Amino acid sequence: MKQIAPIIMIFALAGCTTMTYPTSQSPAVWEEFGQTQALDGELKMTETGLMAKAPVVDPGLYQAYSSGYDAGLAVYCNRDPYEMGISGEIYRGICDGINPSFADDYNEGMEMGNSGFTGDY
Repeated sequence: MKQIAPIIMIFALAGCTTMTYPTSQSPAVWEEFGQTQALDGELKMTETGLMAKAPVVDPGLYQAYSSGYDAGLAVYCNRDPYEMGISGEIYRGICDGINPSFADDYNEGMEMGNSGFTGDY
C-alpha cells in the first residue's frame, strides 16, 4: 500500500491545472488571451473575476480580452457540435446564446460517441 500511495498522489496532482494569466498591460496580449480562452471552450470571465485573478487588468484591458473572446467564440461556435460530442470534447454551453440547438446536437453526438461510434464508416 505504501508503494501505491505516491502513484495515486502523482495522478491526483496531474489532474490539477492552474490557468496562467497574462501579466502584460498590452491590449494585444489580452485580446489573444481572450481569443484563446474562447477557442478552448472556456467560459468568459467577468471583469471583476478577471481583475481578481490578474490585478494588472483595467477596463481597457478587459475590453481587449472581451473583444478577443468574442472573436474566438465566433470561430468555436462554427464547429460541428455533433462531431465535438462524438469525439468526447467538453462543452461548457458557451454557444447556447448564438445557436440554441448547439447543446442538443452536441449531446446527440456525445450519446453516439458513448455508444462506441467513432464517425468512421
